[in-house]
Amino acid sequence: YYHAKANVYNAYKGLFTLSLSLEEYSGGAHGNYVTQIYLFDNKGKNLTWNDVIVPDGEKKLSPILQTYIAQHLELPPNTKIADMGLLIIGESIPLSQYFRLSPAGLEVVYNPYEIAAYAVGSINFTIPYSQLKGILKPEYL
Repeated sequence: YYHAKANVYNAYKGLFTLSLSLEEYSGGAHGNYVTQIYLFDNKGKNLTWNDVIVPDGEKKLSPILQTYIAQHLELPPNTKIADMGLLIIGESIPLSQYFRLSPAGLEVVYNPYEIAAYAVGSINFTIPYSQLKGILKPEYL
């Protein structure tokens, strides 16, 4: 089977989000699912990380992502990446392909297999804007 669902979220600071939830099963041990999020400005441009974070923002954001992923996995916040059981080589958390800016903050989604095994499930969290000063461009705070 294949199932798809689309949602459009209204503007935050003139932005809007298209969210696609996709599920499929074509045999085997389990199906798969993914959430795809696309952030657009009011002119219809699909925004990327480079559009919303400052030039060195990724380096500053990685330890915050690490803390939120640890929390999601019910691990102590200072757990090293190598001790989290993730599918990551290196000492920094990669930016997820899927994110959006909402009234609550920066919402990040890591889908199954993106950084962790299928059994972990989707890793989703929201980082409040108060933690993103010096990371997000000022117009998005």
